[in-house]
Amino acid sequence: MILISGGKTAEYSFRGPAMDLIKKMGFRREEVVIKINGKLSSDLEEIIDSDEVEIIKVVFGG
Repeated sequence: MILISGGKTAEYSFRGPAMDLIKKMGFRREEVVIKINGKLSSDLEEIIDSDEVEIIKVVFGG
């Protein structure tokens, strides 16, 4: 799959639910939004090798 995170793009080998990828990448669920093939995804959506996955860090503050 193609992984986009922090403005960087890389080939990455992963198959499984989006939540597992978030954990594997070291993010907490509350910190990120995940898009698969350009669409917001649920934690349970399955990622396959041909997907483009973007992990977007959410900025908190006030």
